Amino acid sequence: DGKLKKTYRFADFVEAFAFMTRSALVAERLNHHPDWFNAYGTVRVALNTHDAHGITRLDFELASAMEAAAGSADGLAAVTDRTATSAGPLLD
Repeated sequence: DGKLKKTYRFADFVEAFAFMTRSALVAERLNHHPDWFNAYGTVRVALNTHDAHGITRLDFELASAMEAAAGSADGLAAVTDRTATSAGPLLD
């Protein structure tokens, strides 16, 4: 369906919300915002560039940053300067 998708699972709501907060800071910096859904410790993410009607470099960059945020307790430092070269891990 022309989107990068991934479901992240965390131990609890606080960890899931922390991931979303770290990701949101990067998304705001990129001016590229995810479609996502949160329920307790689960966050489902779908990325695409609406204006381009598909996947672009911005989606890969945000995907890479989200992967870093998911794997880091203090993920903000890890994600602020990351650049993606492929979708890689965000594809389920």
